Amino acid sequence: MSPEALHMTSIPDFLILPSDMKYFIKVNIKPRQGQRKIICINPGRLAKGEGGGTFAELKYHGSADKMNACIIRSI
Repeated sequence: MSPEALHMTSIPDFLILPSDMKYFIKVNIKPRQGQRKIICINPGRLAKGEGGGTFAELKYHGSADKMNACIIRSI
């Protein structure tokens, strides 16, 4: 993949990228100067074979500085 394909013209507050990897939530706690706080979420899969999967609940209060994240439960 070319570097141009990965370039983002704006920075999101949330970046949700589901994959086959284990679920995670990563918060950029201390962004470098000129950067904003971002929450990156990989909810994993909604369903895993015969068992359950994972889901995320987001609560956003209108400002990136007030964002917080946690994993509630894996089913």
